[in-house]
Amino acid sequence: MKEVCLILCTLALILVFIPQQGQVSCQEDNKLVRPKKLNRWTISATGCPCWWDLTRKAECACCKKYGTQCGYPRHNKCHSRKFKDVGCRGIPNNMYTLSTKGYPCYFQKEKTKDCAWCAYKGYQCGPGKFGPTNKRGNRCFRNLMNYCDSVIGDCRHIPSACDYNARCVPGKPFGKTTWYKCKCNEGYTGNGVQCFDKDGNLSKGPNEPVDVTMNIKSEFYVFPHEEGQYNDTVNIQQIKDGMELTKEICMNEDKTCSAILTP
Repeated sequence: MKEVCLILCTLALILVFIPQQGQVSCQEDNKLVRPKKLNRWTISATGCPCWWDLTRKAECACCKKYGTQCGYPRHNKCHSRKFKDVGCRGIPNNMYTLSTKGYPCYFQKEKTKDCAWCAYKGYQCGPGKFGPTNKRGNRCFRNLMNYCDSVIGDCRHIPSACDYNARCVPGKPFGKTTWYKCKCNEGYTGNGVQCFDKDGNLSKGPNEPVDVTMNIKSEFYVFPHEEGQYNDTVNIQQIKDGMELTKEICMNEDKTCSAILTP
């Protein structure tokens, strides 16, 4: 009987020290190091573009066929596609928040990516307790004013939301109104907040300065310059007319623009 007991005790000790499958990868400083576990919808934690900020080319999870990528800060995981209309577990107030950042803020005139992407029927919180400075990020709620100052989290109520090459189009019915979403114009691709041309370039804003240089050559040259010595083609004349029109608009209307033409 003692021999049987001794054998059983020895086997128990051996089993204790055998690492379980997928549980222990190595031993470091007498601590067990567990490998990062991916869920059933996730292929890898990184390597794919982030849907909530497409300029992050490979910082987010790659998903399996029936999975969909989570928003920030759970961007290194995926969840079931049937829950694509709500945020992943771990995102604050995930029933109404898809990502805690990546969307323009309703209270900022300039275009930023500091605020939350709201799920359908979500209201984006403004500055304060649940604003972008919160350590867990901005978030969306139902229309409960005691939580935060907020607006409906769609592009109709956040005018700076859509990309310069996108339109704010109606989507699902929402009570007595409609939920709107950003859609890239034809020839552009993206999430509506960010649109890229066929070469993969992100849209530029209308307030960004543009330098145009034209070199017009002639077979003869007179110094000092005499007016009319260059014969403009139809295309060159169209460009010059367009530049003159831009200058005229900037000078005569109350526009925040400027145009300087140097012949």
